Amino acid sequence: MFEGKDVKVILANAGAGKTRYIIDDIMHELKTRRPEEVAFVTFTRKGAQEGLHRMCNLLNVTPDDLPYFRTLHSLTFHALNLSTKQMFNHLHQRAFNKMYGYNLNRAEANNNTVMPTRDSKYLDFYDMERSGALTSKQIAEADIEMVYYHQLVRKYEEYKRTQCLVDFFDCLLKYVQEGDSLPCKTVYIDECQDLTLLQWKVAEKAFANAEKVRLVGDIKQSIFSYSGARPDFLLSLAKQFPLEHLAMSYRLPRKVFNLANALTRFMSERTDEPTVFREENVEGSITQLNTADRLVNYIKDSDAEENKSDTAWYILARNNCFLPKVCRALEDRLIPYWTSDGFFMGGQIMSRLKNYQRFSLKGGGDEAKKEKFKKTFGITDFTQPFTATSLFTEDRKWVYASYIEKYGLQKLEEMCKWNPQILVSTIHHVKGGEAKNVAVLLDMTRRTEGEIFDDLDSELRILYVAVTRTKENLYLIDSQDGTGYDRIIEAVKEENKLEW
Repeated sequence: MFEGKDVKVILANAGAGKTRYIIDDIMHELKTRRPEEVAFVTFTRKGAQEGLHRMCNLLNVTPDDLPYFRTLHSLTFHALNLSTKQMFNHLHQRAFNKMYGYNLNRAEANNNTVMPTRDSKYLDFYDMERSGALTSKQIAEADIEMVYYHQLVRKYEEYKRTQCLVDFFDCLLKYVQEGDSLPCKTVYIDECQDLTLLQWKVAEKAFANAEKVRLVGDIKQSIFSYSGARPDFLLSLAKQFPLEHLAMSYRLPRKVFNLANALTRFMSERTDEPTVFREENVEGSITQLNTADRLVNYIKDSDAEENKSDTAWYILARNNCFLPKVCRALEDRLIPYWTSDGFFMGGQIMSRLKNYQRFSLKGGGDEAKKEKFKKTFGITDFTQPFTATSLFTEDRKWVYASYIEKYGLQKLEEMCKWNPQILVSTIHHVKGGEAKNVAVLLDMTRRTEGEIFDDLDSELRILYVAVTRTKENLYLIDSQDGTGYDRIIEAVKEENKLEW
């Protein structure tokens, strides 16, 4: 792969200034290259958009001037000249469910909030299978009903064929088979540790004409093995081509730096790249708490009341199912928070409250819309507070009323548009981000707990990503039954004689 080209592998530690390194190198390349000859591709939409936004600001150009600053999925979509009307989306998903009686909920990419159904899990398995991420043994031993699975796959492909639709995996497969190589001469592939073998094939095909290729990543932050990521492939390339380490940590506090290094030493699949602590970094702190309820005592009202560019808090969990208890604890203290979907009182909630407030005024709002609103929610009297209506469920109406009493509806509406200040999220969703304070719930599901020692490296990497989001203070919250990440933390702490 990439034979005969100027190839270098760059392995970057967490907080090592990887993005700045890439941007500086791109700026140097653009002294002799046209913008359309340079490509910057990455695994996540968030990473691609961040790179594109920074370069547009630096060069004073528009996104159209940088056509190859994309995710790999987006790259193949545009290279194949597909339109959005041809993509299988949530509307097609609903139509498919209705037509065939299935229950899919996974058409939207990068959606970490929807609890998957059996059918959506089976289609995820299908994605893994057709991308070549599964061995024949893994397929044969998979815990799925094969007859049902194959029937679902046939109907799914039948629906797409009759409707002339494709999905994201179709884009990758079709491009490898039929796509043309791109006119790019200099290529930067970021987050390489998260690429599947199919995505590597896309990269090889797309950049066959390239002269310079930079492969950037961090084996320790490969946390998408469940979707076919192959960090071992980046390791093999690091042995084949010249290697550069970005060793200095510009973000991590000393105590978090020491914990992160200790986690790394427990990994069996790793490189021995150096890690260097920058003496100017803060000492930081690590605090261990026995419940999420205690965490709210460390959160100040001011942490969420101003629209700062830097996020004040990440509150993270391995699985979505552990996040509601954090949200309840924040709501008990009337602390505003954000999730991966946005502000907790955003969108539809705020719209209902604003409409109710407007329709309560004499002559407020369109009469036809007012009548429809009344009919939808069974409202007969707008003179009463909304808590006396069926606008929301009984428990939620009082939560919203309490927040409105403290902050006012206008302030809460403004917060909907803010940069998240206190973000409650899964670990996977914040990869690449950072916050002044990071709290990590050490809970894990029974299934994850049962499989942890089958792939310990994977869980160590997830925990590594979680703690290295920290700029100042790290909080570790014990699992409810003491059998989550607690055992790893205690073993690492004892083995390395760490104190906090």
